Amino acid sequence: MTWSLQFTWQALAAFVTVLLAIRLLERLWPRRRESGSMGLMLALGAAMWWTSFQFLTAINTELGLKLALAQIGLPAAVLAPVGIYWFALEHTGKGRRTKRIPFRGLVATAVVLALSLAAGWPPGNPWSDAVLVQQGDLVGLVAFRGVGYWVQAGFGLAVTLAAGAILLRDAVAGSRWTKSPVIGAAILLILATEILSLMSPDRPAWRDPAPIGFLIGTMVLTWDVLRNRLLNLGPVARATIVERMRDVVLVLDQKGQIVDLNEAAAVVLGLRSYGSVPVRLGTLWATERAEGVGTHPIDLETSAGEERTFEVTFTPLPSRLGPGRTILVLRDITDRMAMQAQIKAQADELGRANADLTRQANTDALTDLANRRWFMEQLEREVERTARYAGHLSLVLLDLDLFKTVNDTFGHATGDDVLVAAADVLRKVCRESDEPGRLGGEEFAVLLPETDPSGARIFAERVRMGMERTVHTAPDGRSFQITCSVGVATMTQDRPGVRPITGDGLLQLADDAMYRAKDAGRNRVVVAEQAKRAGDGSLQADGPLDEGLTGEGSAA
Repeated sequence: MTWSLQFTWQALAAFVTVLLAIRLLERLWPRRRESGSMGLMLALGAAMWWTSFQFLTAINTELGLKLALAQIGLPAAVLAPVGIYWFALEHTGKGRRTKRIPFRGLVATAVVLALSLAAGWPPGNPWSDAVLVQQGDLVGLVAFRGVGYWVQAGFGLAVTLAAGAILLRDAVAGSRWTKSPVIGAAILLILATEILSLMSPDRPAWRDPAPIGFLIGTMVLTWDVLRNRLLNLGPVARATIVERMRDVVLVLDQKGQIVDLNEAAAVVLGLRSYGSVPVRLGTLWATERAEGVGTHPIDLETSAGEERTFEVTFTPLPSRLGPGRTILVLRDITDRMAMQAQIKAQADELGRANADLTRQANTDALTDLANRRWFMEQLEREVERTARYAGHLSLVLLDLDLFKTVNDTFGHATGDDVLVAAADVLRKVCRESDEPGRLGGEEFAVLLPETDPSGARIFAERVRMGMERTVHTAPDGRSFQITCSVGVATMTQDRPGVRPITGDGLLQLADDAMYRAKDAGRNRVVVAEQAKRAGDGSLQADGPLDEGLTGEGSAA
């Protein structure tokens, strides 16, 4: 016996179609864990098997080999419709609401029938007789169909019709995923080729339209499902992706793997289905997934190598769409963050400028102490506070002795240096709560909150001694010292709610005490009588004026 091969246009078409189906199956394989994908893979694989053996049957010329190859391919005609039915159940949600026992029974029936056809067991033998016919240079097989063939054909047609009915019903119900008419056209193509095959029992095997028609219909169905990303998500999330948002959208499973993504995720971040997410994003997901819905900023490197800031929103999906799944929406906020940073910087700069202007308005330019206006405002506030809550408030007023002599002898520049040095002495002696200020010329004042007359006298003596011990240098190199005369006044409030004196009144008391110190010989501290409210509400002096301590400093 001589074994020979023959080639027809129909055989070539079957061969090319199988190659295209293999490529489509490669695209479907990464989504094998998704609802409905296994049914499509079964239908596509079985149709490839069926069409491949039709091709092998067509290119052989020996009767026995043709029959054997046709018989091996025929079980796929049973399994392919089951795959379509499985897809229809799973992807329309019918599989979750229908008992699994009927479907398992259908699968078991298909397997038994397929094995019977493959082995030729009665009544599974598909052929009652077969002959070779010569058509030109080609040798074709005409197989007369037996009981097994009709059982197989009836089973496949019934299952395909059932699958089409499920899909059609879902389309009429308005399901979003059935917006495309391609799925319905694919089912119609499969049914048409099956019916056409049944209507032409004497057609040569290589011209049977059922195998290649079923394969093309399944390929169209698979292509449309993949094109519209109908495998992975529920209707709402799927519609969001189909609309091609500019934001990156990812769906992660409970292990943190990507099960679906939109076009922006692939373009912007270079991600792919069933791939890994960036480490930073994966860490954030693992940390925040238990918290439910939440928004978090994160820096990620884009596919262009640029570091961008994204605002990530986590939304857990219902368990019916897959256990532990989470939608991640990443919105690029880099430009917004830069703008906010720029606005903040401008606001900070403006705040610093305002603070500087406020400081300049409230500060003496030469000594950097509070100026008279600011000091008097603070004095009034402290008087009001002491009157409201009771307690003590002391005011120390000092004037540099014979300061005019310094200006006349060494010049105003040296006089300014003396004023700056006097301010430094005050700052060294003052507490954080004290408020020193320059009232004008060579006159200084210090506000001492919560300080009684005894404490104020001690403070004033420290100031006097600090001034006396400070050595100044004249432009000609000579050293000199300058003293000060200090007046102290204290406001004592025995009970809250009554204001015994104003800020100006307290300043006048301290000023009187300071001039008494000058009249007494300068370089000394004089404590004025306390401003105290008596029980009957009248203002009275609490003790005589105290001339304080006298120093021995000199003044130029």
